[in-house]
Amino acid sequence: MATAAKTEKTAETVKATAQTAIDQGKAAFEQAGVRAREAMDRSVKSIEELNEFSRGNVEAFVQAGKAAAQGFEKLAQGAVEFSKKNLEEGTAAVKTLTAAKTPNEFFAASNEYAKAYFDAVVAEMSRVTETSMKVMGEVFEPLSNRAALAADKIKTAAVVR
Repeated sequence: MATAAKTEKTAETVKATAQTAIDQGKAAFEQAGVRAREAMDRSVKSIEELNEFSRGNVEAFVQAGKAAAQGFEKLAQGAVEFSKKNLEEGTAAVKTLTAAKTPNEFFAASNEYAKAYFDAVVAEMSRVTETSMKVMGEVFEPLSNRAALAADKIKTAAVVR
């Protein structure tokens, strides 16, 4: 009987140990599942954030492209207007020069036209430079904003880790 009691006690101990092992295995498996879900959720969130950031980058490039196209259009229109005005003024100057009766009148008209043309060219170059600088600012503003946002995200990610 003592052997039967020992055998029964051993069987109960083995059964209890097996049940403990099963319970610990279930708990470990559930904990691994929770960790896997958390890791998957973090991955999905990271992918969503990356997609959103990429979408913002594309929008910034589109804005920059639109600003560049509008700026070039403005510059081209100004060049056409300047050329047209110069042609008209050049034609008028030629008429004035051909109508000159004396060399003094001719040289006076020639000097006047040259001075007016020089002033017009300087004014046009100033306009082109100013417009170009404005356009460049408009083109690079959205890109600069995205670069600053990327730097902030990198800094934030570095601090979090």
